[in-house]
Amino acid sequence: VGRQNVPLLERKGARLVVGDICDYALVEKTIDGVDSVFHLAAMNRAQRSIQNPLEANAVNVDGTLNLLEASRKKNVKKFVFASSSSVYGGGEKACKEDQKLRPLHPYGVGKLAGEEYCRIYSELYGLNTVSLRYVSVYGPRQRADIDYAAVVPKFARAILAREPLTAYGDGKQTRQFTFVRDTVNATLLAWKNAKSRGEVFNVASGEETSVNEIAKTLEALTGLKASVKREPPLKGDPKCNPIDVSKAKRVLGFKAKYSFEKGLVEMLDSLKQSN
Repeated sequence: VGRQNVPLLERKGARLVVGDICDYALVEKTIDGVDSVFHLAAMNRAQRSIQNPLEANAVNVDGTLNLLEASRKKNVKKFVFASSSSVYGGGEKACKEDQKLRPLHPYGVGKLAGEEYCRIYSELYGLNTVSLRYVSVYGPRQRADIDYAAVVPKFARAILAREPLTAYGDGKQTRQFTFVRDTVNATLLAWKNAKSRGEVFNVASGEETSVNEIAKTLEALTGLKASVKREPPLKGDPKCNPIDVSKAKRVLGFKAKYSFEKGLVEMLDSLKQSN
């Protein structure tokens, strides 16, 4: 879990274990007696994976395999895997779960490998798995002070601090930024649904927003002027990545409740309180 979430989890009575999913012995010991596993641990930045492909593979592929194998041995009832829309590689047509996949960087490859291992463990070993392709998740307590921080928290923090907003490329690239509460809701729906066994689902807002539109929305919500600093485009960053969420709606009953603006209001409020 992120360090910013530790105090909240402790207040709620969660038992926190300091460790590494690459340590199989620790993983197996921790999973003992657990009914369900929600696997969200990852080296989760595309650019970081480009810089460190071996580390990305060790964490995102080997670490996932450790969790699956420990779950199999300990008779876990449900294994929920947080995958990513990065497995698609981008494109102009809305991406569906059954289409050809072509990730653009080691992070996307690692998530695809994780999905395939979930499928294998479901088909060969009978482990009840489900993979969820998260899309550009944002929300309160998301860190903006790390290398390769996600664009929404980075822009939000910068405008409140009266600092330039660094955008890569022309800012016309779009994503379906998905508020964290919607992502959590979809995750719980998939966990509870018996029809999700061995399946893959897209989890997205269904609302396309460009990087330039993020800056404009922040200006409107804060009353502050955004100064945008342009940098060259990043490697492995697709211009657009539209996502089809009809399967999650049909099977899980999922529908995003937060517009981008509504989610951004909550995120800004959280940032103001923390400052």
